[in-house]
Amino acid sequence: MNTETQNIRKSLGWSITLGILLIVLGILAIVFPIIATALVTIALGWLFLVGGILRIVYAFQTRSRGFWLKLLLGILYIIIGLSLLNNIIGGAISLTLALGSLIFVEGVFEVILAFQLRPASN
Repeated sequence: MNTETQNIRKSLGWSITLGILLIVLGILAIVFPIIATALVTIALGWLFLVGGILRIVYAFQTRSRGFWLKLLLGILYIIIGLSLLNNIIGGAISLTLALGSLIFVEGVFEVILAFQLRPASN
């Protein structure tokens, strides 16, 4: 057996394992939605916190144009991360509201675009 076939078999095994893991996690999220919501909010809080720290470090390392914007953005990320971690329920509600608003606005834009493209041929 050549190495390409071995690599494909190895990748296929990992792909199946990942698929099964995602199925199990999806079922657990459906069965325990409150716990899943809290865990997602905590994960996003940590991502914002770490992302904010990295943005601040990047701002100081580059010190190029936009330094203050990068610094302020990093501080904002940290504030959002800490807010999500300090108030998980409020953070979950805020995330749901933000996601719902985003989907609503996207839908409005799609409808507007569809009406604009309607008179066009094809």
